[in-house]
Amino acid sequence: MLRVLESVSLKAFPGQVTTLLGANGAGKSTTLACAQGLLQPEGGTVELLGQNPFGDNPELRSRVGVMLQDGGLPPSMRPIPLLRHVASLYQKPIDIDA
Repeated sequence: MLRVLESVSLKAFPGQVTTLLGANGAGKSTTLACAQGLLQPEGGTVELLGQNPFGDNPELRSRVGVMLQDGGLPPSMRPIPLLRHVASLYQKPIDIDA
């Protein structure tokens, strides 16, 4: 088993932009994916703003912004499901059906 990350601890402060820099394969994308709850780590724990980032937690997701290296809209996604997905990222989303 290849260990990609070990003993990572980061702090980001309100109102500041925080970046991760490093060589290819250093684990930057893996770190952010785990921190956002997009990738389940094989060991250890992940905490974001004192909470577990895995599962359905729109309150937590609405407090954090991350720019991943691959982004954009899925080209095959239909408009209404996309709007529902984006609305689910917010604690008090607008009524999509309205």
